[in-house]
Amino acid sequence: MKIIRSLIIGIVRPEKRPWIVVPELNSGNYWFLFLSRLFFNVAYWNFKGAPLSKLAWATRIIHEDMYLYHQWNDLCADAFDQLRAKRPDGFAANTAVIKVNGTAYDVTLNGVQRFCLKFENRYQFARVVEKWREDAGVVAPILVPGTLFGQRARELGCEPDFPAGAWQIPAGALWDFIGETVKNMTAGGKRIVRILTSPRNADLHKGRRYSILWYPIGFNELAASDGMYDFTFMTKFGLLPMDEVLHILPLTPSPDVADYLARHGVRWILARDVYAILPWKLRWSLIAALMSILFLPGRMRDPFGVNLEFGFFSDVLLYFLVKHFQCRTVVTSQAYGSEEGLHVPMARKDGVKTLFWQHGFIGSVPVSRERVGRFRNTILEQTATVSDCHVGWFDVDVDGLLARSFHSPQQTRVVRAVGPLMSGDASWLEKTPQEARDDFGVADPEARLWLGVFDIPTLKYEQFANKRVAVNPFPVEMQKRFFADLIDALERYPGLRVFYKPKRPWDDETFVRSPEMMQFIDPESPLIKSGKIVCLHYNIDPYIPYAVSDRCISVAYSTPPLLSIGAGRASAYYDPLDISGFADPQVFNRLRIVGRDNLFSRLQSWLDGDNSMDADIRELVSWQGNPLENFASLICGATIKVREQRQSR
Repeated sequence: MKIIRSLIIGIVRPEKRPWIVVPELNSGNYWFLFLSRLFFNVAYWNFKGAPLSKLAWATRIIHEDMYLYHQWNDLCADAFDQLRAKRPDGFAANTAVIKVNGTAYDVTLNGVQRFCLKFENRYQFARVVEKWREDAGVVAPILVPGTLFGQRARELGCEPDFPAGAWQIPAGALWDFIGETVKNMTAGGKRIVRILTSPRNADLHKGRRYSILWYPIGFNELAASDGMYDFTFMTKFGLLPMDEVLHILPLTPSPDVADYLARHGVRWILARDVYAILPWKLRWSLIAALMSILFLPGRMRDPFGVNLEFGFFSDVLLYFLVKHFQCRTVVTSQAYGSEEGLHVPMARKDGVKTLFWQHGFIGSVPVSRERVGRFRNTILEQTATVSDCHVGWFDVDVDGLLARSFHSPQQTRVVRAVGPLMSGDASWLEKTPQEARDDFGVADPEARLWLGVFDIPTLKYEQFANKRVAVNPFPVEMQKRFFADLIDALERYPGLRVFYKPKRPWDDETFVRSPEMMQFIDPESPLIKSGKIVCLHYNIDPYIPYAVSDRCISVAYSTPPLLSIGAGRASAYYDPLDISGFADPQVFNRLRIVGRDNLFSRLQSWLDGDNSMDADIRELVSWQGNPLENFASLICGATIKVREQRQSR
């Protein structure tokens, strides 16, 4: 009745015409929303399947430059605290179980991860709606489609709070359920057809047994030569037995990459060729498992309402691969996100060791001054670890992960810090900067200081269509000033040289590049031709840029200065416009340089030989030993001297 009354009022008073606001405008709801504008105003947050120019009839509730990065974090900062307040005891009373061929597997922690991810997304949507309504002065009622997740969240007593006057439409949950069911049935049917039609290749890895399964692998980790970002790092350097590790590749390697893998004796298989390996006995078991999930709902108990079965199809295939090769260890990487697959708890039940390794520092996110000291990082799927052990970089990572955990008292969480673990050769960090430059082949007798410069990509506005962070951490105006000031510094100090490590290919059209930035990237740039700037390959071995640099500067608050300080090289964040906000943990604010004059002052002190570092920060980001060797010890079961913490709530 409220909706009908609002429609009638909206006809008489257009300013009070109700709004329909959706988190995403896509092909599934486009025509419904297009026709709804006859009776409602229509607004959306994200979009998929249509360019912005085709969506002029609807209002986007977020726009370019609406927030600075720290303002966005302020908006979304309370997601964890709100969920914790609603579920102070976590999810101890809720269990998710799947049954595969008569065996029950506890996948509760997968459910917690996915529920928390969806909660964060829904929470962000609610806060964006609230801020848009306030800024736009909207007084009319707002209708928000309900979701299957929202319905289950209400049952669990932890639905994100929407602003007053925003009504959820129950029919949305039914539409969501129908859509998810169709999607799952389609995906499952395709998977079954593929299992039945894939020819058996008995010679592919015939008779092999692998101790370790390594998955997933990022497409940018497929190196064609030494000295690049390379997924083979653990076997290539002899830290793991080459013939005992099977890597699952995401795509067909190019001839150069395939030749490189062959020369190094790397064992690999394409994800799509996994079917060809499985004997028909295992294939029929896999088909039976998929059919039971699709058509026998009782085979799954899922209190989290996050459609575990959709990820089940590929995950159960990995589990059968683990069984086929009799693997003893499964290594899951962060190549495509922080969620862990259902194959992990399934393998754990069989006694297989499981490790999840994090590709980078968890992060120091900027917030407003008022929130410093009480912010809990987002990425809420990291509130649970499915594997036996979560492998991070630094002690501050361990602290950050354990400070926000939804493990029950029966679910011990193990987090270990092994140092900066990346797909490269960590022995570079054992060299002095001069030794590293000599080995890298860079010599300049007139150089007094080599400065490592790192940035963050600046995305074009339309690229934020489906991003969880809806703003540029490195906005265009900051990018211009950042590089312009460094160019001026190169002219001011004749002995200053720069190693610039771009984050992405310099010709990638999805990013914004100012003329000032192009002087650091373009091979025809006078600064590059003169040798004052050495532009490194964007996919270079990630340890090399740190090893060859005497000092380091980056955009606030990214990882490079912390790794550099841990390696014994003074470093800083540069904020030319004083718009980065304040770091949390707040100790990292000591690294921030604000403004051109302060930058020049710091560079002068470094040129004069100053290598002083904050003792508190260095303690947080220090590590013992070689990170790759530490990780190899974890995989192989040896005892290593790294920090370990266990948490039971």
